[in-house]
Amino acid sequence: MLRDPRMYITVAAVALIVALIVGRANGLAGMAIGLICATFGAVALWMLIIAIGSAVSKGGSAGRGTIFIVIVVFLKLPLLVAGNMLSKRIGEAAPGCFLAGVVLVYSALVVWAVARN
Repeated sequence: MLRDPRMYITVAAVALIVALIVGRANGLAGMAIGLICATFGAVALWMLIIAIGSAVSKGGSAGRGTIFIVIVVFLKLPLLVAGNMLSKRIGEAAPGCFLAGVVLVYSALVVWAVARN
């Protein structure tokens, strides 16, 4: 159950609904920005882990795909900063919901990793 992606999609949908109820449109926007930015970062990190694992197991050198993945990983932090700035510009409940979305994604990532073992 904890490894099923549908559960995490459901949790994200519930979080968006709660953000809409609590923070109205601004809260919904902040939560959506947080979920998108953090999901991008988590997927980029996972892609990097897979690329490093395959390079080590095959003994190969870094190809174009690996270099692209590393660049994407380096874009993670500026994207989070830009999302935070955007949520602050929206105002009201958006910054808090943005942070809640980021924490939700990384907490779900920890739960998924623990359930995997």
